Amino acid sequence: MKRIASIFTLIFLLWGHPVLAEESPAFDFAAPQKARCAEMCSVGLSICMAEEYKASDARLAELYKELSGGLRAPNPLQRGQLAWLKYRDAQCQLAASALQPKSSEHYYALNACLIDLTEKRFLELENISRTASAGTAESR
Repeated sequence: MKRIASIFTLIFLLWGHPVLAEESPAFDFAAPQKARCAEMCSVGLSICMAEEYKASDARLAELYKELSGGLRAPNPLQRGQLAWLKYRDAQCQLAASALQPKSSEHYYALNACLIDLTEKRFLELENISRTASAGTAESR
């Protein structure tokens, strides 16, 4: 009975989570970063977005490190993260491919995509972390 309740809780958490439920494919997770960089010239804007991406990536890396250290079996997480990294890189290259290569617009679009997908992944891992923490607390 306890296991069935845990399964339903997990389904509810995943279903209700906006990233996993894909509540709005048009939602831009890079909007705060774009707003912070908006006042700059095109070259400055690209540099600013690159710095914003580095910050998002560092935040994700910290959460990933914390999460993988706390799991009994981190291999599925590692495989998932490697697959996600390949997806992220390919998706963002595709998103920026319509723009002139090496232009400031190209780098802006590339970094905006990287930020968007990185912030979404952060929320996914955060949800996994909460679920794993809840499962650990339940088994005590």
